[in-house]
Amino acid sequence: GTRLGFHVRVVGACAALGNWHPEHGLVLVTSPTDFPVWKSMAPVTIEAWARVEYKYVICDSHASDVTWEQRPNRLLDLSDSAPQRPHVLVTETYAERDEKCRPCERFRSASEMGRSLEARMATPKVLESIPRGTCGWSVLGARCPSKLLTPREVIIPEDQPQDLRPGAATAAAGGAQGSRGEALRAHREAAPAPAPSDAMPMLVREESFSQVHARLEEAEEPDGGEFHSRYRLFGSGPLGEGAWGLVWRCTPRQGAAGGPAGEGELAAKIVRKAMLQPRDVTNLLGPAGEVVTHLALKHPHIVTLHEYFDEQHAVTLVLECCRGGDLFDAVNRECQRSGRGFAEPSTARAMEHILSALAYIHRNGVVHRDLKCENILLGMANLPPEENQFKLCDFGFATRDDGRHGLTDRVGSPFTVAPEVVAGKSYGSPVDAWSAGVVMYMTLAAKTPFYAPTNSEVLRRVLAGKYSLDGGIWDSVSPMAKGLMRSLMTLDPQLRKTAQQALRNEWFLLASSS
Repeated sequence: GTRLGFHVRVVGACAALGNWHPEHGLVLVTSPTDFPVWKSMAPVTIEAWARVEYKYVICDSHASDVTWEQRPNRLLDLSDSAPQRPHVLVTETYAERDEKCRPCERFRSASEMGRSLEARMATPKVLESIPRGTCGWSVLGARCPSKLLTPREVIIPEDQPQDLRPGAATAAAGGAQGSRGEALRAHREAAPAPAPSDAMPMLVREESFSQVHARLEEAEEPDGGEFHSRYRLFGSGPLGEGAWGLVWRCTPRQGAAGGPAGEGELAAKIVRKAMLQPRDVTNLLGPAGEVVTHLALKHPHIVTLHEYFDEQHAVTLVLECCRGGDLFDAVNRECQRSGRGFAEPSTARAMEHILSALAYIHRNGVVHRDLKCENILLGMANLPPEENQFKLCDFGFATRDDGRHGLTDRVGSPFTVAPEVVAGKSYGSPVDAWSAGVVMYMTLAAKTPFYAPTNSEVLRRVLAGKYSLDGGIWDSVSPMAKGLMRSLMTLDPQLRKTAQQALRNEWFLLASSS
């Protein structure tokens, strides 16, 4: 989905849509009130009678493509339009698949519609595509000629993991930043996922999944209520997305009573109650749910939960705002700059903070169960990793473990989930240590140790626990760093190092002094 600094563009086979270059495509914008609806600010001009293929593309703040729609190219068909500069309004759902491939039925002239684009988009149709959201833009027909380029298709693996059971149904997920050169293909229909290769980006943003509930619909700003009276949401889009809902930037309203003292910009995680099943409500608000668990955790490397609002239509968590983005994006930026992940001093800084947070929650009987690069935030923007603060966030899958009976829920994220979770065995805090080892691998190498083109193959590789620390980037990584990873990514949880034991590894002292 879209994140802080991300936006949507319309990219297609004409100059007005960038001639298939995202950096020149039509920019769509949103707001806290409109989200998940994205709109164009002004019409674009395309010659009348044209047939233009296009797609919606999620782009980062540098206008680089992050995720292309996974579906055949869309078609804007103006071939039967009136010659007097027709005004066409386009309203569609991101990644919606039209099995009949008749996209021209979605377009009508403004006079026929009899209502504004904004009115049509006030109640967008939401499908089960990922990410969900409605895109709207308008076209002015013109008689200027233009050269239509050959359409290009982005190939995104269709078999991304959606459930932790081998062979379960799959859902599309976005590719890593900067992947357009490797991913574009010159054909019209979606092809099967390509086999992995050295040129293919293997560090891909993934979502958290549970066997008991699907991803939530996008949360909206609640109407009225105590949260709304005390805080104001702002920004062009959400900061990010957790296991339970969207996260927005917010700030206390002037003169509002209560709230964390001395805090300016904060983050608000909003969950719509209408989307929750009874078990979800218990997991969020129950005695061992996310809210109660997170409120009790106070640690310098855990994002602070200041307060929460349990209101009629939504539950809103007011959190510390980390301005440096997440570890996933930080590693991707370093990979684009240097062709690899973090250097060892920066990795040591991140891992020391992560393991410190894990050791703390484990001492307090809490298991996170969804540790991954996306759930580790950098405290400050514009600070190098070796000087930054890394903080654990998103306790949507966290739970308490008394150490006697073990946990059995199969939840987590496929690339970082521990083998015993996939196998359906009872488990405890060692699953977080395994995930920490995977995060360390990804931070150093900017790729996952268990990449595979299909859901079932990813999980088979995790179950086998086989990965390589030889050749390529690993030739320049110290033996002590590789030894720490092996001690965390040990198949037998009884032999796996705990977070507290890992913190005593000499590598941290040596790496920080190098």
